Amino acid sequence: MREEFDLVGVHAHAGSGISGDDLSAHRELVRRMGDLAREVGGLEFVDVGGGFGVPYREDEPPLDLAAVADATREALGEVDAQLAVEPGRYVVADAGVLLSRVNTVKEVPETTVVGIDAGMTTLLRPAMYDAYHAISNLSRPDADPVSTIVAGPVCETSDVFADGRDLPDPERGDCLALGNAGAYGYEMASTYNSRPRPPE
Repeated sequence: MREEFDLVGVHAHAGSGISGDDLSAHRELVRRMGDLAREVGGLEFVDVGGGFGVPYREDEPPLDLAAVADATREALGEVDAQLAVEPGRYVVADAGVLLSRVNTVKEVPETTVVGIDAGMTTLLRPAMYDAYHAISNLSRPDADPVSTIVAGPVCETSDVFADGRDLPDPERGDCLALGNAGAYGYEMASTYNSRPRPPE
């Protein structure tokens, strides 16, 4: 391999949502990377990727970085190369919040449909992955909670941020905050349906 390439490092990515509850995939990836680095030898770096999870739901515990570091050191073993990690989502997810205005409220049997001015073009993760983002009513946080469907303005059935979510009873004009929008928010936003990209 070295005869054909100037090999300076190796890189891999185990996936997303690594949690302290189950570090097995991360351990296995790092172990294999360490074995490969020792077999090849003379590398400048070993990049074990990222995928470090963040708590999207209110009852999820934060990732124990010390446990991840211990697991990484143990699995990697002795390697004469710089260790690199890519903690992007872990660093920026909760650094961003999507603010949106309620523009319609419609009472239907057993729930309230809440239309907001942000949509799947603004925050794609719920439509694409059925991802959960906490939603707060900043205008009326102490209002009585009601079951809601929170939907955007794009003419797609998947333009839904929450279904069956209890929120403080929303009214037209209320400001809603969707949490953990700092990662894969603006980066995945689009101008589909002639919708403008959100300002940051």
